[in-house]
This record gives sequence, structure tokens and C-alpha cells, in this order.
Amino acid sequence: YQYGTEVTLSATANEGYMFENWTEGGQEVCADDDYTFEVTSDRVLVANFVLETYEIQVSANPENGGTVSGEGTYQHGDDVTVVATNNEGYAFVNWTEDGEIVSEDATYTFEAYSNRNLVAEFSIESYNIVVAANPSIGGSVSGSGNYQYGTEITLSATANEGYLFQNWTESGQEISDDEDYTFEVTCSRVLIANFVLKTYEIEVAANPENGGTVSGDGTYQHGDVVTVSAVANEGYSFQNWKENGEIISEDADYTFVATSDRTFLADFLIESFDIVAVASPEIGGSVSGSGVYTYGTVVSLLAYANVGYSFENWTEDDEVVCADEEYSFTVTSSRTLTANFVINTYTVEVVANPAEGGEVNGGGEYQHGENVTVTAIENEGYTFQNWTENGEELSTDLSYSFEVFTSRSLQANFEIDTYYIYVSANPAEGGSVTGEGEYEFGETVVVEAIANEGYVFQNWTENEEVVSSETLYSFEATATRNLSANFELNVFEITLSANPAVGGSVTGGGQYLSGETAIVEAVANDGYTFKNWTENGSLVCAYSVYSFEVTCSRNLVANFSLNKYDITAEANPENAGTLEGMGEYYHFETATLTATVNEGYVFENWSENDSVVSTDEVYIFNVSGERHLIANFSLLTFEVVLHADPEDGGEVSGAGIYNYGETATVVALPNDGYAFDSWTINGDVVSEQSEYSFVIYEDVELTAIFSDVDGIADYQMNVDVYPNPVQSILSVEIENEAGSDVTVYVYGLENGKLYYINKVSDSEVKINVSELASGSYVVKVVMNGHCITKKFIKQK
Repeated sequence: YQYGTEVTLSATANEGYMFENWTEGGQEVCADDDYTFEVTSDRVLVANFVLETYEIQVSANPENGGTVSGEGTYQHGDDVTVVATNNEGYAFVNWTEDGEIVSEDATYTFEAYSNRNLVAEFSIESYNIVVAANPSIGGSVSGSGNYQYGTEITLSATANEGYLFQNWTESGQEISDDEDYTFEVTCSRVLIANFVLKTYEIEVAANPENGGTVSGDGTYQHGDVVTVSAVANEGYSFQNWKENGEIISEDADYTFVATSDRTFLADFLIESFDIVAVASPEIGGSVSGSGVYTYGTVVSLLAYANVGYSFENWTEDDEVVCADEEYSFTVTSSRTLTANFVINTYTVEVVANPAEGGEVNGGGEYQHGENVTVTAIENEGYTFQNWTENGEELSTDLSYSFEVFTSRSLQANFEIDTYYIYVSANPAEGGSVTGEGEYEFGETVVVEAIANEGYVFQNWTENEEVVSSETLYSFEATATRNLSANFELNVFEITLSANPAVGGSVTGGGQYLSGETAIVEAVANDGYTFKNWTENGSLVCAYSVYSFEVTCSRNLVANFSLNKYDITAEANPENAGTLEGMGEYYHFETATLTATVNEGYVFENWSENDSVVSTDEVYIFNVSGERHLIANFSLLTFEVVLHADPEDGGEVSGAGIYNYGETATVVALPNDGYAFDSWTINGDVVSEQSEYSFVIYEDVELTAIFSDVDGIADYQMNVDVYPNPVQSILSVEIENEAGSDVTVYVYGLENGKLYYINKVSDSEVKINVSELASGSYVVKVVMNGHCITKKFIKQK
């Protein structure tokens, strides 16, 4: 254009767009479609257009029929989706616009080309309510029918005669125990009115209570046939059944139909019996208590003995029924009872005092008034004195006669004879004697001879006859005696021995004069220790050299003990095995230690003070001192070898050396185009999980089987991870089919450990990896059985 020319620029919007303004250098110069100006310079003007926007409005009809979504402002050509969700009790019908149906789908999608006002039409639902009686003869029900959602209805149940309404149930569950059940209809329902037969309480009792037993009481249903029975107890007879004081039956078994609660009383009548009591023999005593008594009465019969007689027992038909004078019993039949009496007998007891003084005769059992004679006979060394009773003298004659009227205890008294025992020493300077004195007949006399220093006792003599060679001489006194203790000068023998003989040697034994000093010595042999000197089993000295004054012959024993040592052992490590053979051993005894290996370990050796002493599990040695041995074990190790089949099908991790009993975890990660199938050993499937854990008990060689996935591209799943390397947040971007089931995993590349797993529906997943250690990791994305793996580096 020439300078000064007036120019008009026009902007015409295309369909779906609106003119916004004219701009120059990013600055608005005009808001009109037509822009007129005078040319004064070169200009570049831009007509700016924007997409048109439309209001999409949605509503529900009726309003409580459901909810609608998708309303809003949209640009020209945008995809709009409106959704209708029916409320409970309503059903979606269609979408309408200006009364015209535009879609019958609850989710309606269209492109925005204009403003629209859409209405989601809903219809209220109706439900079938079915009612029934159980059992059908139990009663009647009402309220069945077809009802709209939200309608309040009342079901009614009416019990027939003999039945009671119990409850309303639905699918076996109780919902109400009211005959009229009101509720709001929200779904189809089948309700059962349950009826039960009426029950009645039938009660029975006995009159009197102990007259008999009654049965047939209990709870009965309407129409049941009931029989009540009465059985009379012993001593009673059944009379009749009464109800409310009226006789209704004289039969013990009364049968009727249950139509109400009832209470019955069975009447019983008690019987009477004759009780007769007699005395036997008649002169023995008298009795009381005879008469006529009713059944169950407690009767007491009494027996009274005459002088010289005693009551023995009550008998019936020669059978003893009671041993007491008063016999009480309950009357159940007529009875004739006999009170038996016996003439009194008395015990005459005779004893000798002292018992060894003599014999006594005449004691025993005597009847009332019988004549008794007791006799005393003197034993050797005793003289009879008299008969006494309770300390009172009765007679000084050996025979004493009397008439018995009570039990008596008589004592025949005897006096023991006494003798004198004389003792002396020969020669007088040889020693001393004891035991001289007066002794009773039969008394034990003990005389003792005690040799003076340098002398030894020889024997006791009487009238130059040797009577004993013991220093202590005991005998019974039966006469006066004159005894002499004989002594002579002494030389003593000191005898030595070793116990055991191989335990050591002894010196210092031999003959010694009385009063000499003897020195004896014990020397232990190798492997033994001196214990002590003993004499006759008693300890005399604890030192190996023993010095003493000789005053008598002695037999000394030097005791030696065989040395004993503790042999201890321990397992290293403690739980690797068990040990046997530890304990105490004598010198030169053979010790056998045995090490038994626990599962998962192997025996190495026996060591002592860090030096190996044996590589055999059974270690045998002669004991010569205390020892502490270590049984050393080592834990078995096994190798886990992993393979991938095919080799390019994926990566495997978790191989290596493991201790026995350790848990190994191996992980198989498929490469692009492959899917993990299973873990196998020698062709046998052991796991279908890509992460497989097991306990090590042997070498293991595992193969991860991968299968080629055909058609992976059909899923159009592309996976990208960034940033890579990453420090904190890892983004995983997934391009996948709509509605696909996608799971994201993160594994350690070196150890195969699973660190993250999540099922997602978004196209981008943010994973916080800030806590992971630096190293190599793998993201595995699995969709519909297919997977893609991506490696990433974690940096600090």
C-alpha cells in the first residue's frame, strides 16, 4: 500500500472458532473483526481466533431417581461424557434432550458443537413380597403382593387354635417376633411366619409324699396323649387321682389328651403291723415295747438284764438284728423279736511279781458264784512272799481259794536271792580290777581287769581254774564267787601294711618294748596319693610320718588313693554336635570321648590348648591328669547354580554359596518379548513364582524357564523410566491399552530382592527410591501376562 492509503483488514472466523482481536508485536491494536487504519509504515498484523466454548448441562428426572455427572464448559470438538447412576430402588431409562431420546446408555459420549441440556430419565422399581405360614396348619398370613420401592407395608400372622405365633424369618434368619411386621420395601422378599404348637405343664404329686411315686409330669404339646402313673411305696396302697379336690380316676394309670395346664394328686393309704418282744431265758431279764404300729413308725424295744445276767442281743428268726439293749427300727411289717440274756462270766487274772520269780495257776473265765483256787510255784533263786490284790495282802499261802462274783486281778509276790562277788589282781602291781559287790540272782555281773603300764592281762581264774581270757568277763549271779585277774610283763608288735598294696610302701614296723617310741612312714607310688593311717578302720594320723609311744601291739594301715582327674570337653560351635565320655577318671584309666555330628555340620578334629590332638571322632587316651578338649566342627556349605532357558529369555539372580539350613531366594526377570514360566530342577517344576525361596540342604541347580510371548506388540505397551540415573523420584511412563491390568515391580539386579510392587491404572507412576542403596535395579511392568523390564541406576 502507498503511504497514506486507508486500509481495512477483515477477519472471518471458521466454524467452531471466534475472532478475538488484532495484535501487532504481541500487543492488541483492535478488537473488531474489521480493522481500518492509514498506512504510514510496513506492518505485520495477526488476527487471533479462539475455539468456541459450550455449556453442557445435565439433570435427573425425577431428582431422587439417581445422580448425574459430566456437566461443565467444553471447547468446540471436545469429547464429552455424561454419566447417569441410578439410586437404590430406581433404574436408568435413557438420556433425553428437549423431550427427545438421545441415548439409552447410562454413559453417553459425544463431541461438543453447541450448548446442550440433557436429562437422565429414571423409573422407580417394584418388588414382589411373598409370605407363607410354617407349618401351613399353624395359622394364616396376609400382606403378599407387588410394591413399589420405598412403600411401607405391614404383614400380619394369625395363629390357629392350639398354635402360637413364634416369629417372622427370612432365609432362616429371625427378623421380627411381632405378629404384625411393618417395613419399607427395598427389594423382593420371601418371609415365613413361623408357628409352634402350644405346650402345657402337667404336674403330679403324691399324698402323702412318702406314700408312693408318681410319673408322667412334664411339658406336652397341644393334643398329646398323656398318661400319669402312681406306684405305691412299701406299706402304702394307691386310692385315687384327684384334681382340684375332685376324684377323677381310681386307676393308677390315668390317660387323657393335653389341652391345658393340669395338676393331679395321687392319694395313698398307710398300713399297720404287730410288733411282739420276748425275753430268753425268762429268768435272764425283761422286755418292753410290744404293740400295734403304723408303717414307717419308729419303734424302740428295751431289754433289762436281771442280777447275774447280761443282755447279749436281739434276734429275729434266730438271726441277730441288734447288739444294743435298746433296739430302734422303722416298722415295715409285723415282727417277733427275742431279747437274749446270758449268765455273767468273770475273768480271774493271776500274775507273778516279778514275772521271773515263779509260776501262777488258776486264772481264767468263771461264771457268777463259782469257787476258784489260785496257786503260786517258786522259780530257782526266788522265794514266795504272799498273794495281794490292789496292794492289799490276801494270803501268805501258796494256794488261795475264794467264790467269784466279779472279775479279779491277783498278784503272787516273790523275792529274789542275792550273792557276793569278790575280785583281786595277781600280782597286785600288774593291774587293777573292778566289779566286786553284791548282786541279785540272775543279775549280769561284769568284772574288768586293767593292766598297768608294761603289763598285759592273761586271764581270769577261780579256784586256779581259768574261767575267761577276756579283760571284761560277764556272767549271771547264781552263787557267791572269788575271782583272780592274772597279769604279766609285755613286748608289743607293730605291724604295718599298705592299702592298696600297689599304692605305696611303709617302713617302721617291728617289735617294741612298752613305752618305746615308734616312727612309721608311708611313701606313695606314682599315680597314688597318701591319705592317712588307720587302725581297725579308725583314723589315727593324717600325716605320712606317724610317731607314737608303744603301749600295746598295733596293726597300722597306710591308706593310699588312686588319683582321679576331670576330663571335660565342649563342642565348637556349641550346636554343631553332641559329645559323650566326659567325667572323672582314675590315673591310667582309658577315656573314650565320642563326637557325634549334628545335621548340617562335619567333624574337623579334637584340640587342646589350640593344638590338634586327634582327627578321629572317637578319641581314646590313657588318663594321667586333668584335660579340657574341644571338638571342632564346621558348617556344611552348598552351591546354588542358576541358568536361564533360553539364555536371552531373562536375567536370574540369587546364585552363590550358602550355609546348611540358610534360606536362599532366587529371582527370575524376563527380558522384553519373554514371560517367566517356572523354576525347574532336572526338568521338574519346583515353583511357578518368579521369586522363589527355599532352605539349603544340598547343592541346588535351578533353571528359570522363559517363554517367547507372541503378539506383545498387540498390547501397544511401551515403558520408559526417567531420570536414569535417579536419586529420589523415579517416573515410570506406561503406554498401554485402556482397561488393562498392569502391575509394576522394582527388583535389585544383583540380589534379586523385591523392593516395590503396585497394581496401577495410571499411565505414569511415581516411585520414591531415595531409601535404596546405590546400585543397579530393574523395573518390571506386567500387563495381561506379558512383561517389559527396564534397568536403572540409583545414585546417592
